Amino acid sequence: MTTRRQFHRHPMCIPLTVQTISRAGEQAAVEAVYTKNVSLGGLAFTSEKAWKEGTLLHIHIKADSPFTFIGKVIWCHLLSDKNSLEHSPVLYDIGVEFMAKKAEMLDELVRIENYYKLR
Repeated sequence: MTTRRQFHRHPMCIPLTVQTISRAGEQAAVEAVYTKNVSLGGLAFTSEKAWKEGTLLHIHIKADSPFTFIGKVIWCHLLSDKNSLEHSPVLYDIGVEFMAKKAEMLDELVRIENYYKLR
């Protein structure tokens, strides 16, 4: 069996906000989430929203120096549903590909993770 994964995933829990990049100029809702893991190619987070594959996102991390970048949703998997736990929300794991220089993105995310560990 072969795997499609190109990069090793690093567990990392960083607070960030995600917002759809609108083509029509309308303001999209902002969702606060936490990363699950980060790799050289992108990151994963858990959301109450099922993000459509191909959706472009503004991703913002608030740290000592705020950091904003663009990512593209490459997968969305149902993590739980309302039938599994009576009062739990439906949750999805979302995979996002970095749209910028990947090595620079990973370096910046590691720096931000260290910032949150020191707080």
